[in-house]
Amino acid sequence: MQLPNVAAPRRHAPLQGSPVPVQLPELPGPAADGGPSAVPGSVPRRGGAWTRGIGRLGLYLLGWRVEGCFPDHPKLVIAGAPHSTNWDFPVAMSVAFAYNLRINFLAKHRLFKGALGPVMRWFGGVSVDRGMAADVVEQVVESFAACEAMWLCMWGFG
Repeated sequence: MQLPNVAAPRRHAPLQGSPVPVQLPELPGPAADGGPSAVPGSVPRRGGAWTRGIGRLGLYLLGWRVEGCFPDHPKLVIAGAPHSTNWDFPVAMSVAFAYNLRINFLAKHRLFKGALGPVMRWFGGVSVDRGMAADVVEQVVESFAACEAMWLCMWGFG
């Protein structure tokens, strides 16, 4: 089985004490133009040229590039590690936008109330009530069961 995609820094040296990204061996990678042809057919998709342009600009400005290849699975969990800064979300969304991917992530239910709710759902947020910690796994399983295709990104603590 091939390794999932990894975003690696392009031009910035790691900060003192920061983890050094893993360099993957040569794998069949994304299309040269970074377009949708780089993504297998079973992958959940969304967006178009506009979001792809925003994502590519975000990756460029943040100094990241995508290496490796995307797995050909409609449902999977992506482990992002380490969750050491708040820059994980902009980098992940830049990758998702650049490749027209529909990714989901867990967020506390309070972020889905009021005006922020529709924005969080548009980005792919899945509301989880952390007050019922024992039910988080059950809530995630229900979310997976309700979708034909779902890539769920989860970050651990760094």
